[in-house]
Amino acid sequence: MLKVCYFSSERLCVSMVEYFILRERVTWEFFQTEFRKKYISQWFLDQKHKEFLELNQGRMTVTEYEREFVRLSKYTREYVSTEEIMCKRFIDGLNEDIKLLVGILDLKEFGVLVEWACKVEDFSQEKKKVDSEARVQRKD
Repeated sequence: MLKVCYFSSERLCVSMVEYFILRERVTWEFFQTEFRKKYISQWFLDQKHKEFLELNQGRMTVTEYEREFVRLSKYTREYVSTEEIMCKRFIDGLNEDIKLLVGILDLKEFGVLVEWACKVEDFSQEKKKVDSEARVQRKD
């Protein structure tokens, strides 16, 4: 007999569950499946799937968008099964001005993609600031 301890940082609860299983069968995937069956309702997962599919940057910074994207992707592994697919989904949710510049780079590493998106965002904000100052100077 093997005791499997479950810990959920989402709910901050600890529970002990005993299983009569072979030690070799305890994989990370097995643990996650059993944990979800016991502690996460299907309704909750459906809500997180919906949130993930509807997620876009909107008024968030790229960093905030990335944080939310990664948080929700934990519940939707089937939608981000590879890093390349994850990158495509992330790009799809970016604001148009950033998406246009980052999308042409065809990046397939998520960390590199986020880094470039942040650089483009910084450049875009700086350009808007310069344009705004130029308009004010022309009015004077």
